Amino acid sequence: MRPRIPSFGNVRVAAILGAFVLSTLLATGSAIAQDATPTVPTSAGGPTITVVGHGAVMVPPDAASVTAGVTITEDTLSVAQSTANETMTAILAALEAQGIESQDIQTAGYYVQVIQSWDENGMPSGINQFQVSNTVNVTIRDIDAVGATLDAVVEAGANTIYGVNFIVTDSGEAADQARTLAVQDAQRRAEQLAAAAGMSLGDIVSISETFGPNPIPVAMGGAGGAAMESSVAIEAGSTTVSVDVQITWELAS
Repeated sequence: MRPRIPSFGNVRVAAILGAFVLSTLLATGSAIAQDATPTVPTSAGGPTITVVGHGAVMVPPDAASVTAGVTITEDTLSVAQSTANETMTAILAALEAQGIESQDIQTAGYYVQVIQSWDENGMPSGINQFQVSNTVNVTIRDIDAVGATLDAVVEAGANTIYGVNFIVTDSGEAADQARTLAVQDAQRRAEQLAAAAGMSLGDIVSISETFGPNPIPVAMGGAGGAAMESSVAIEAGSTTVSVDVQITWELAS
């Protein structure tokens, strides 16, 4: 008996079935391979704690800053300006006589104000007077000479004195001490908070600071020279150099 030769159609079916089985096996193998590939989990970061620490050091000031000047009101602008200019020239000469150097004197403000008259309806009816003001910022580097300097500018015609601030011109060493105290303060606070939460401090993540010497203002009114004829008594006291630090730590359980 002759062997049976399968038809072309049967061969095509068998080939299709074989291809399907092979494709299935390859897909299954690929899926198995993918499931077996290790993945690295994305870290969201552990818990942290952020604390602000404060450090302050008291130091004697070595300079003072003051704003002094003159305000003149006259019927005409030219007279007000000339009088203000003459008075300011006298004030600058008095400051120079007190040993104040030119780089320690800076114009703080110069303005001209028109003083109007008003009618019975509250509407401006014309110009009544002119007011001219001229002020300078002065740095007095000899603390013991602050009172005498203020006396001198008043005698020269100054009728506006305000903003006497005692400052520390070189605060580097004091700032270093305050910075150390601020870090210690932040560490103490952070340790207390971490312990209360049943955790401990890890590595520092970030640290930043703000720093500034705090001037001591001495308010003096601008009532006029006659009101300040007596000798000016000034006490420098102490000023505070402070540093604040913000530190973030990792927390460990």
